[in-house]
Amino acid sequence: MQSPLCPSHVTPKRVMAGEKLLFDPKSQGASARRVLVSDSPKPYAPAFTEVGRKILAILAKGPRYPAEIARELKTHHQTVYYHIGRLEKSGLITQFESHQVRGGRANVYTLSSDGYAVEFDVKGEALPSIPAASRSRAFANFFSEFVDSGAFSGWIVVGSPSPHGPRMTQGRDGHYAVQLGFALGQFVRLPVVFPVKLDVDIRAERLERSNMIIVGGPRTNVISAEINKHLPIRFADDGSWSSISDDRGRVYESDF
Repeated sequence: MQSPLCPSHVTPKRVMAGEKLLFDPKSQGASARRVLVSDSPKPYAPAFTEVGRKILAILAKGPRYPAEIARELKTHHQTVYYHIGRLEKSGLITQFESHQVRGGRANVYTLSSDGYAVEFDVKGEALPSIPAASRSRAFANFFSEFVDSGAFSGWIVVGSPSPHGPRMTQGRDGHYAVQLGFALGQFVRLPVVFPVKLDVDIRAERLERSNMIIVGGPRTNVISAEINKHLPIRFADDGSWSSISDDRGRVYESDF
């Protein structure tokens, strides 16, 4: 019988004491797991038994009543209660909920953490970190459509440095993409494919319908020039692109 408690709709209370983040540098996802750590395997002894390991494996799928666990393991209830008591005492599992059932209390159990580990007294590897204060939630929300499974999904489009376009201009603002890259790096990891394209390559490869962050104005970036025509506030095509106009026809000189 499947538990009525759906794992995807619960947020178990975690035991934070003794927890550390486990990060796999080879992982394709930008995620980490919380694991209980100790300098000795003794606290985890209840997990070394066959029944203990099986109970943890079941609880990894979501919260369960002991009776449900007993049915899944096809073993006696008292055996499961015994091992649950040991696992709870060791801190590997914790009580998630308690319900009144037929005149008694029935407890629901869940994992206390995502795993457990023995930590040796050795010097760890230094990893780069970004202060949380430097992260802008508004910035992350604005670019949320450019993130797929933790990786950047789209193209950063810079103007070609070679003469191109109707006026044969040269892109000279690609260096601004460096600052953009630092900002995006707070929230996403690099995709497998190199994410930077020249404006002329976007056209040649017919990638106009892709997600794009366009660096440079319409004078030096042909993709920017094409999009500029459809903007309510746009660069005015006066030959030098030195002013901005709005949908009411008002023109603002770009002295900035």
